Amino acid sequence: MNVPVLTLSTLLFALPALQAEEGFTFVEVANPGNVKINTVRKNPTGNVRFKDVPFKLPPSRLGMETDGPRLEGPISVGFTTIVHLPTAIYILLTGRDVKPKFKGKPVGEVVLTFTDAKINEKTLTYPITAGETVREWWADKSETPLQDSTGNPKRVNVYTEPQTRNGKPIAAFMDMYVIELDPTQVPGDLTGIEIKDTSRETVGDTSPSLIIAGITVKHE
Repeated sequence: MNVPVLTLSTLLFALPALQAEEGFTFVEVANPGNVKINTVRKNPTGNVRFKDVPFKLPPSRLGMETDGPRLEGPISVGFTTIVHLPTAIYILLTGRDVKPKFKGKPVGEVVLTFTDAKINEKTLTYPITAGETVREWWADKSETPLQDSTGNPKRVNVYTEPQTRNGKPIAAFMDMYVIELDPTQVPGDLTGIEIKDTSRETVGDTSPSLIIAGITVKHE
C-alpha cells in the first residue's frame, strides 16, 4: 500500500522497490501520479527499454509534475526505497515551459539519500539545469536539435515522436536524466530519491515545471 505524506510543499511516497531484472530496480511513479504525460501522445507503456535501461511505465500515462503556472503541484517529490550498492540513477525527465531565458540556469535538484549500517544518513545533490539536463518537451522541427549533454549528471534523448502544432511539424521528446555513481564512494544503501523544483528561488518564476515519467536504479 502506498502511503503519501503531505506537507506544505513536499510529497513523500513510501513505495516498495520492484526488482526489474538482474541489476536493475524500478521506483514507480504511476500510483502517486498527478498529471497525464500528454507530451508524447503515443508514448510507450509497460515494460520498455531505453538505451539498454529497463523502465516500467504506467499504462494510464500518469506521471508526476511539480509546481508550475499551469498546475499547482508540489515543489518537491520524494520516493523512499532500499537499493544496495547503487551504481546509477535513471530518471525520465522533461520540462514544461522551459523558456529560452532560463537556459543554463538551475531550476531543480535531485537529492539522493543513503543510509549506512549504523543508520547514519548522508545526501548527494545533483543539479537540474534548464537547457542542459532538462529541456522543453517539444520543439519546432526548424530549430537546431539539442544535443545530448555530457558530464555527470547528463541528459540523453531516448524517444522522439513527430507531431504537428498549429499546422507546423514539431517533435516531442522523452529524455533520460542520468546520474552515475561510484559504488566504492556510495555512503550506504540508497533509501531516498527526492526531485526538487527550485525555480521560484533560482529564476524567480513558477516556470518551468518538472515532469517525471519513470525512475530506474542500476545496482551491483
